[in-house]
Amino acid sequence: MTMKFLLPIILFAQILFAQQTSNNLEGSFKNKSKNSIYTTLNFDGRGKVNINDMQEYDFFERNDSVIAFVDNVPFIFKKKNNQLVGQGEWINNEVFKSSSKTLMYNQDNDMKLAQRAKWLERHYELNYKIGLNLFALAEGEDDLNQKIENLLIENTKLCNEGFDLGCIQQFSQEIMADMGGISLALQGQGNSSFVPNKKYEELGNKVIQLGNPEGYGLLSSYFYMINESEKAKEINDKGLEEGCVMCLELAMNDLLRQIEQEDIE
Repeated sequence: MTMKFLLPIILFAQILFAQQTSNNLEGSFKNKSKNSIYTTLNFDGRGKVNINDMQEYDFFERNDSVIAFVDNVPFIFKKKNNQLVGQGEWINNEVFKSSSKTLMYNQDNDMKLAQRAKWLERHYELNYKIGLNLFALAEGEDDLNQKIENLLIENTKLCNEGFDLGCIQQFSQEIMADMGGISLALQGQGNSSFVPNKKYEELGNKVIQLGNPEGYGLLSSYFYMINESEKAKEINDKGLEEGCVMCLELAMNDLLRQIEQEDIE
C-alpha cells in the first residue's frame, strides 16, 4: 500500500553551468506542424511559459537553448532566428514560429527572476542530466550510494536557499532513503512500513509557503503513507482547489482503488 503513494512522489520528483542564464524571453510562438499536441507557446518574460493556452510551466534560457519543465519533463528548444526548434522526445524537430520578426525579451532587471533562472539551471543539471543517469554513471553499488547521497546534499542546499523544486526533490529523495534506497524503492521492494517523521510535514509546508501548491500533494502522500487517510484527503482536496497537479493524480489513483475494491466485493 505504501508504495502506491510513493510512486507519484518519485515520478514527480524526476526535468554544466552556462555562461549566460536567463528567463526573460517573451512573446507568442505557433507550431508550424498541424499534427502536434503542442500548438502554442506563450512566454511571459518572467520565467513562465503557457502551453496550448492551458497551463504554465517554468523555463530558463542559456546560450541558444530554452529549457521548459513540462509536467516535470524538460522540453529543449534551440533558438533559430525568430523560431524555436524542438529537440528530443515529444517535440523533436517541431518548429514554433514567433509572431514577431525577432525574439523579444523583457528588459526589466528583476533579481528574483534572475535567481530563479540560476536555480532552475542547477535543478536541471542535478536532477535530469545527472539524476536520471545515476545507474549508468555509477561504478558499483558503493559509488551509486555516494552519488545518491551527493544528489540529496545538493538538493537540500537548493531547498535551504529557498528554491521550491529543490525542496520537492529533497522530500522525495529523503523518503526513498527511508524506504530502503532508490533502487529498492523503484523496484517496489522497499521497507513495507514507513515511520512518521515531522521533517516531511515541514518540507511539504515549506513548498507551500514558497508559493508552490505541489506541497499539498507531498503532504497528502505522506499522510496516506502513515495511514492518516482522512487528513490526507482533506489536504488533497485543498491542493486540488489550489491547482496541485500531484493532488489530481492522487485523487485519480484513489478513485481507481475504490473501483477495484468494489469489483472485488
